Amino acid sequence: MYDEHPADIGSEVFEREKDAGLLELYELELEKVRDALAREEQGKYGICELCGKEIEPARLQRLSNTTVCAGCAHRTQDRFVRPEEQEIISAGEMADEGEAFDISGHDFYDH
Repeated sequence: MYDEHPADIGSEVFEREKDAGLLELYELELEKVRDALAREEQGKYGICELCGKEIEPARLQRLSNTTVCAGCAHRTQDRFVRPEEQEIISAGEMADEGEAFDISGHDFYDH
């Protein structure tokens, strides 16, 4: 390996890590499909695990391995709450109207 440039080894490592990540993703997707097939065998496919209602056919067509209806998915969805620090931190004196903004007392677009 001494005849190769050190950056070549970095490329090889990147490709191996990418392949390992893709393999892990495919294994997870295969597990989801197997779970959906098991639910089909048990007669539970297309039934929401949370409320017991039928999962919408369009949702099942799009997400064949889903276990919850759209309503339950919406209710249990994580809500993103911005941290309090963002109320204090500002990105300069930029206005929403598209005006230029000020950095350290200088106009950013001043030539």
